[in-house]
Amino acid sequence: MVSALLGLLGVVVGALLNEYLRRRRRIEVYSTRFFDKRFEVHQRLMQIVDSFSAVAEDVISNEEYTDDDRHNVISAAVLEAAEFCDQNQLYLEEALTVHCVALLMGVEDIHPAGDTSRQQLTDDFWRQLRNAKRMIKEASGASELEKLFRSVSRAKLTSPVIDYLAKMRRQKRRN
Repeated sequence: MVSALLGLLGVVVGALLNEYLRRRRRIEVYSTRFFDKRFEVHQRLMQIVDSFSAVAEDVISNEEYTDDDRHNVISAAVLEAAEFCDQNQLYLEEALTVHCVALLMGVEDIHPAGDTSRQQLTDDFWRQLRNAKRMIKEASGASELEKLFRSVSRAKLTSPVIDYLAKMRRQKRRN
């Protein structure tokens, strides 16, 4: 009688354990596919944000543009980013999409601003662009993978340029 109960208990525990392991395996399969697609979407978003630098540079520096021309160029770029983010909202964080879509908004007002305001607004745009790229790297998981690869390879990258960059970053942190 005891052996029959133990056998029955073994069958029940085995079935539950099998179901648990089957679900975990299925989650792992889906998460791999999801991560791959998510990474592709973040990679494309990074390309769109990278293209914003050329658009902004053009709109800020082109003397021949009218206010309407500037507005139209910025609107086209913002629309492209918004459509992409809408189509891929399953893979993108809402806060990230809001920042990236709004990144170019207001750039058309930089050129007509006075010299001191223009410089300040331009610097602010470039700072926000760098911030967007950093956020995309973090949201995609690329920053964590970069840290992992660095810890595995233990590469010591040095050159006069890299040393100067490190020095500038230390000075910036102090200020």
